[in-house]
Amino acid sequence: MNARQTENPKPASVAQGLEVIRAVVRRVTFHEPSTRYTVLRLELDGPAGSQATAVGRLDEPPRAGEMVQLVGRWQVHPTYGRQFQVEALQPLLPSTLQGIERFLASGAIKGVGPVTARRIVEAFGDRALEVLAEQPEEVARRVAGLSLAKAQAIARQLVDKREKGAVLAWLQGLGLGPALARRLLQRYGLSVSQVVRSDPYRLALEVGGIGFRRADELARQFLTRSGQTWDSLLTPYGIERVQPETLTTFVQLARPRLPYIDPDQPQLILENLGLLREGRLTNAGLLLFGRRPQERFVQARVRIGVFRSPTEVVDTHEFEGTLWEQLNGAMERFRCASRSKSLT
Repeated sequence: MNARQTENPKPASVAQGLEVIRAVVRRVTFHEPSTRYTVLRLELDGPAGSQATAVGRLDEPPRAGEMVQLVGRWQVHPTYGRQFQVEALQPLLPSTLQGIERFLASGAIKGVGPVTARRIVEAFGDRALEVLAEQPEEVARRVAGLSLAKAQAIARQLVDKREKGAVLAWLQGLGLGPALARRLLQRYGLSVSQVVRSDPYRLALEVGGIGFRRADELARQFLTRSGQTWDSLLTPYGIERVQPETLTTFVQLARPRLPYIDPDQPQLILENLGLLREGRLTNAGLLLFGRRPQERFVQARVRIGVFRSPTEVVDTHEFEGTLWEQLNGAMERFRCASRSKSLT
């Protein structure tokens, strides 16, 4: 991935009434960690010298010298005048020589001060960030005062920023707002894309602001774009996760229709059914034959209840395990309830 490809991610969808602006942070005027209330002084991306004040609640304020993209709205404070009320903030990587030097000298990258920043820009020009991220050996060779170990540490920081920017842009491309996208990134880190791909319904249980309906919309949108179905997505688990006894039961039930099925070749059975691919179980394969599928799919369970009236519940029971185990457990519960009712 080229560094320039993720320097300026475009905002995906912005709620009505909100604006997107870009600016360089001149200083952090105020930040209170307990309330997260933050006041920033910005140099706007536009006419030279155009400045503004931005206010909002930020978990971690940007550093002076960083270039940022802000989503919010303009408002007029009765005492402090015109301000930009921030709903979300996303750091950007600069592209101009002055911006690159200012960014490197700001302290955003540990191990780089003003003198080193100037030397880096003088050595590599507008390719400085790209070379820093991808060729630390070349940086150590050409920039005085930078050891290979320090150049590699700088590269790791830049790659991390670049990858986070790409993930945020991907999440917003799925229709998530900037604030929610950042919350997901903070919760799951760079693995958030894998969570969305493999088990988006997990978000409804673990992230505030995402209910089941929103998670379902997200799942449908991702699957439509990728041309896949949820049950065909791969899990991290291989055939060792399969319960042999469950597969044996399936073979016995399937024999009348599949007389040539070989119980001694479980891998071939699963591959032919489309439940094992590239050595990994699909979501459907894990739910049908895997041990403890609820470790991955927390919501994959059946709950039944016995009602005395439309509002009075006299008994409830929850079933876990494979889909076969849940179905068998629920049906046995129904049979017990029917027998009890017939005796009364």
